[in-house]
Amino acid sequence: MVKRSTFAPSPLSPTAWPADGFIWWRSLLSVILLALGLLVAGGLQLVWLLVSGARPDLHHLRLDWTLVALQVLTYVPIVPILLIALPWTAHTSLRALGLRALSPGGVLAGLGGGLTMFVLVLTLGELQSTVLHVRPEQSVVGALAGARDPLLIGVFALVACVLAPFVEELAFRGLVLNALRRYLPFAVAAPLSGLIPLWGGGIVLAYVYARTGALTASMLSHATFNSINVLLIVVFHQTS
Repeated sequence: MVKRSTFAPSPLSPTAWPADGFIWWRSLLSVILLALGLLVAGGLQLVWLLVSGARPDLHHLRLDWTLVALQVLTYVPIVPILLIALPWTAHTSLRALGLRALSPGGVLAGLGGGLTMFVLVLTLGELQSTVLHVRPEQSVVGALAGARDPLLIGVFALVACVLAPFVEELAFRGLVLNALRRYLPFAVAAPLSGLIPLWGGGIVLAYVYARTGALTASMLSHATFNSINVLLIVVFHQTS
């Protein structure tokens, strides 16, 4: 059965969707492989901590080379798993899934999605703070605001604004959203694929991907959102 899509340009459209793409057992196996990849990442982080002798304080995060290294090690086993498992699960190429150069319209959609995501997440964060009196992002703000090494801040920014959007969009939009969309309407699949931190932002990213048919567009939105946050923290908190 060919799965129809809400948006014509989407990789889920009738002209681009393989009949056996994202069948349940392939999707499930890919998710299991990702989970195993996270276990491997945890092992790599533990080895690095033992070798380096670093003891990060998880309750009072401070941006240092240890924190950056631990973040990078999270992605080391995940990237090859995604690059191999995703086209196998989709039964099509990464390019067909949207990992390709953007048109001018795709660039505008990506930038607009990032700005929309920032406003939405900021609004939801204020609502969460008012109702629950919780701001989970404050530890990250404090860690980055306390940094003074320009090189360290620059490397962190590259990880947060380039590497993280690339890996997370492959995982959550490329794999999770498409796997859910194989069996569920977009209006249901998009919120479910965003049931991670920044849930509202995840829905925006799902819409950008579905509307443009380009994973690189949602990556650009994700990168724009992260870049705005890093820039605001560095500029305003470093000078306060």
